[in-house]
Amino acid sequence: MSKPTAYNRDYYVKHKHVVLQRQRDYREKHKDQFKAWYQQNKAKVLQRVRKYHQHNKAKRAAYERERRRRIKAIAALLTKSSPGGVPMQMTLAYILN
Repeated sequence: MSKPTAYNRDYYVKHKHVVLQRQRDYREKHKDQFKAWYQQNKAKVLQRVRKYHQHNKAKRAAYERERRRRIKAIAALLTKSSPGGVPMQMTLAYILN
């Protein structure tokens, strides 16, 4: 049986355990090469990791702010009736969007 050249989702789903075992075997077999490559490129790898975390830090902060805003708005909605006669569905739609 020849290996598929490109990623084949059906093949992967059907033979997932075989594919994962093949990957583990490959990593184990070439472990020394991976270690050597990492040692040579450690600075670049760590720089990329720092850049990734820095990039996602802003996203995570924005997500947290939005989550806190929604929780606060829902809590306020539960403690009092709808402000100004605005229907409850419209208020919830505003909070959740």
